[in-house]
Formats: sequence, structure tokens, C-alpha cells
Amino acid sequence: MFVKYDKPNTGSLCFSASYNEFPYNGSDSTPSPKYLNLEVCEAENVREISQYALTNWLGKPSGVPDLLMMTKPIWSTWAKFTGHINQSIVIEYAKEIVAHNFSNSQLEIDAGWAQCYVDWQFDTKKFPDPAKMVKELKDLGFRTTIWLNAFVSPNCIDVYNDGIV
Repeated sequence: MFVKYDKPNTGSLCFSASYNEFPYNGSDSTPSPKYLNLEVCEAENVREISQYALTNWLGKPSGVPDLLMMTKPIWSTWAKFTGHINQSIVIEYAKEIVAHNFSNSQLEIDAGWAQCYVDWQFDTKKFPDPAKMVKELKDLGFRTTIWLNAFVSPNCIDVYNDGIV
């Protein structure tokens, strides 16, 4: 791997790596180099760099943010249960919030809902009917989100093996 300035005096860098060793090549064919182009930015403050990112990469929002999410609490199962949750615990938690007359915008089902990190499948022993649970939460006045993890655990054999092949 090497680093070089792709465009002198512009602040752009080019990182290059030749993927010619297991597990990167994936075949006996001659690998071709892969390139990742990065732009290094500097600004006086967070607002300036945010404006730059919006203008040059991300684009400006097309609408108004959901005011409910800005003005009402987002409840999370992590705050009370960490990862020790199941369908009945989630429903009881929502009922407890409602019983105390707390406002809400949504309830996030945090770690513990999936069989394994990143397989993104409900653990059917802990959550036998996720669709029914979401309907019950909606009936209680909650929108529902789930926490997604971008990391892969080696304990998630199928997903882990997909990543190294």
C-alpha cells in the first residue's frame, strides 16, 4: 500500500492497495489495483465544514425534519434493559411510558432483538411475532425503530464467513 498526492497542492490524497493476497483476490485471476480517493478538508469551525459537506457531497435536505422527533422523546430499550429484551418486555415498557403520561415520538428497540449482530433477523424465540409487536406499539402511540449494528461478530458464523470470502 502507498500514499501519494494525486493532485499537487489541492489537499487530495490517493490511497492505493493491490489486492493480491487471500482473502482479497477471491480467485486465481490476476488482481487489479483498487483505488480509494479521499478529500482532506479543513475549516474554521464545525458549521463551515458541515456546509462544505452538504454542498459538495451530501446535498441539502429536501424537506423539513420530522418535528415530532425534534420535540418529543425517543425512548430506547437500552436505557432500561441493555440487551436483555424480548417482545413482552418491549410491550410492557411502552405501556409503562404511556401509564406515566410521558410523551414520545418513537420507541427504539435496541441491542438484543436479533439472533446475532448483523444478521438483521429477529430472534424468533424472543420476538415470536414482530409485526404484531409493531402494531401494538403503534396502537399505543409509538413509532418503532430498531437498532442496527454495523459490526460483524465472529460468533455470527454465516455473516462472518460471507465477509471473509
